[in-house]
Amino acid sequence: MCSGQVFSQVNVEKELKRLNAKIDRANVRLDSLETKNMESIPELKSVIQNNTQSQTYLDSLNENILILIQNLDDKISVLENKTTYLENKLLTLINSYREISNMKPGSKGNNVVEKLTPELYIDKYNESLRHVQNGDFDFAVVGLTMLIRDDPQNRLADNSQYWLGECYYSKMEFIRAISEFENVFSFPGTDKDDDAQLKIGMSYLAMNNIVDAKIQFQKLLDVYPDSEYAISARDHLEQISLE
Repeated sequence: MCSGQVFSQVNVEKELKRLNAKIDRANVRLDSLETKNMESIPELKSVIQNNTQSQTYLDSLNENILILIQNLDDKISVLENKTTYLENKLLTLINSYREISNMKPGSKGNNVVEKLTPELYIDKYNESLRHVQNGDFDFAVVGLTMLIRDDPQNRLADNSQYWLGECYYSKMEFIRAISEFENVFSFPGTDKDDDAQLKIGMSYLAMNNIVDAKIQFQKLLDVYPDSEYAISARDHLEQISLE
C-alpha cells in the first residue's frame, strides 16, 4: 500500500472518530434535555391543573357573589316594605292615641270618649301582647298606654302596666323600664308585683348598677318570699357575689 493511501485512511479514521465523538456528545446532551423535559412535565401539568382549578374557583366565587348580591337585594326590598308598613302602622296608632288624649269624657258634642267595652279591652290587650311577642315594642307601647289611660280599673290594667315596663326593658331603656315597673305597685291587688320587682332588679343589673340591683333582688326575697321568682333572685345575688 502506498504512503498516500495510508495517509488518507488515517485521516478518514480520525474524521470518523471525531464525528462519533460529536455524535456521543450530542446524544449525551439530548439525553440531558429529555431528562429535564421529563422533570418539567409534571410541574407543567401541575401549573395547568392549578390554573384550571383557580379558574373553576373564581367562576364559583363569582356565582356565589352574584347569589349573595341577589339575596341582599331581596332582603333590602323586604325591609323597605316592612319599614313602610311599620311607619304607617305607627302613625295610625299615634294618631289614635292623640285623638283619645285630646278628648275628655263627658264633654259635649261628638268628642265624647267612652270606655272600651270589656270585650274590646281584651281584644286590644291581646293585640298589644302580639306586638310584644313580635318585637314591635313601639306599637305595643302605644296600645298598652291607651289601655291604662282608658280604664285603670280594668282587671287587665295592671298587666298592661307590667308589659309596658317589659317593652322599655326590651328596648334597653332601663331607667324608663324601672319607672314603669314601679307603677305596677300602684294597682291594688295586682298579681304582677313580684314580676315587676324582679325586673326592677334586672334593670339595675343591666345598667351595671350592682348596689341597687342587690337591694332590689333582696327586697323580692323579703317582701315576696314565696314568689316563684325567689329562686331567680337568689341566683342573681349569688352570681353578683361571685363577681
